[in-house]
Amino acid sequence: MLHTARELEKQAIKLHQGWENALVIAVDATFPFSLLAPLVGQFYQQHQLAQLRFSRETVSDRWEALVEGRADIVLGALSDPPALSGYGFTSLGELEHIFVVAPQHPLAQLPEPLSWRVMKRHRAIICGGGWPSADDQENLAAFDFPGLLALVSAGLGWGYLPRYLAQAQLDLGELIMKEVAAHQPLYRAWIGWHEDASGLASGWWQNAVLANNAIRRIYNTKIV
Repeated sequence: MLHTARELEKQAIKLHQGWENALVIAVDATFPFSLLAPLVGQFYQQHQLAQLRFSRETVSDRWEALVEGRADIVLGALSDPPALSGYGFTSLGELEHIFVVAPQHPLAQLPEPLSWRVMKRHRAIICGGGWPSADDQENLAAFDFPGLLALVSAGLGWGYLPRYLAQAQLDLGELIMKEVAAHQPLYRAWIGWHEDASGLASGWWQNAVLANNAIRRIYNTKIV
């Protein structure tokens, strides 16, 4: 009981100092969520009684959680920030997407760069409602990028993946990367937050993610 009372007192002090007692963090579908686990541990060392909740955002709803008030922070959004007041944004870097197929897929043996005319003859594996969206393009929709990776690896179609997700299987020869005509491989990634409601906990997470070496290796900084 005494320990609990002391912890509640510490919590009250931190709230008075500007630390939120609850934080909702929306994480983009492409963000490496496992790399947040060490940061959660570090955060709890400083703010043990805080309530953290993470949500996974789809490729088509990257800013909705923030704008609709369902999240305090968004990590790794790949679309441009909304032109609205009351929000803060900073660049996380850029994320490389690559075109991959299984070695047994027909596209694996074709000369590069692959044209859209050639690609559309074969099934595309997409994440949710993501690209491609052409009506005449056969596609198979996975619910997340690890699922997309599994389907492409099985030879069921071609797909675009963040390089960090595909790298291990590329190294093992279980996937093949192909050059595609007119493909833009680099996408700027963003962190966004509510400026008016942002407290010390929100600021802690913004700084911790930007300073994390493992995350920085995935999001390079070529776009300025």
